[in-house]
Amino acid sequence: MDAAQRVPERSPVYHTDNPRRRDILAVLSREEPPLPLDELTEEVADLSQVGRRANYSVEDRRALEIAFHHLHLPVLENAGIVEYDPVEKEVVAWPPLEPVWTVSEARPGPDSDPDPDPDELSVVD
Repeated sequence: MDAAQRVPERSPVYHTDNPRRRDILAVLSREEPPLPLDELTEEVADLSQVGRRANYSVEDRRALEIAFHHLHLPVLENAGIVEYDPVEKEVVAWPPLEPVWTVSEARPGPDSDPDPDPDELSVVD
């Protein structure tokens, strides 16, 4: 993607354009606040593993948690989508979210079809 195609940081699309942030919102759409960071990380990792043969390692989950803490949750908070407490490491508030379509299940794994059937995508509710 060249500079002309990038979504401006102030655009609402910027905040949800990232697959990890969409996964976070998918998990939050079916949870009640507050949600501790470690639980959010576990649920997103589990969501991301659907259709994959390998599990996330402890190191992978830790890297995911660090990215959520330092990048993705602050971006969502700055957009006014969530309220994140970095001291307590928990997402403390978010508005009611409609069920979020997620394509995490369709991300190609080593043994998966690179062109998933759209009828097999799921709604997270």
